[in-house]
Amino acid sequence: MSPSAASPPARRTRGALFLAMARLTLSGVGGLLPFAERILVHDLGWLEREEFVRLLAVCQALPGPNLINLAAVVGLQSFGWSGVLVALAGLLGPSLLILAVLASHASTWLAHPASRGALHGMALVTAGLVLGMGLRYLPRLRGQAVGAVFSVAAFAGVGLLHWPLPYVMLALVPLAVTLARRRQTRSG
Repeated sequence: MSPSAASPPARRTRGALFLAMARLTLSGVGGLLPFAERILVHDLGWLEREEFVRLLAVCQALPGPNLINLAAVVGLQSFGWSGVLVALAGLLGPSLLILAVLASHASTWLAHPASRGALHGMALVTAGLVLGMGLRYLPRLRGQAVGAVFSVAAFAGVGLLHWPLPYVMLALVPLAVTLARRRQTRSG
């Protein structure tokens, strides 16, 4: 039983949506998708884990950053177009404010050697978060050889061969959709 199923979901209001997205964007640096799952699935109970995975898959196939796409979809499902605006304001507002303050002093703090070390460390942490999330979802590929093949192909294309992500997606997505439709047709 998921934690979200154990207790009733938090009430969805526009204010709660704004605060959830602000909390999400201020939770970490870089790889925020694990935080998104924690907040939306486990803490607030607004999404079930399977629904989160499905929405994330759709958001990854759309142009733009995954987290912004996810915020827009959650906002749209919750309150229509006004929810999209509220979710994006919560997600982007705090970050833009912090960015504006840091950018105004960038020449000073970027010259400091400790800043370069901190940025390098943050990049490593972000890579670890993304890897951790991928490993957490890895058991879902058991018994799904086709999904594993597509995962390995995408990783090889982008991660190892350094091909642009749009080209890898243009090659793999139509093939994956075709295979999924064939499997669905065969199974009835």
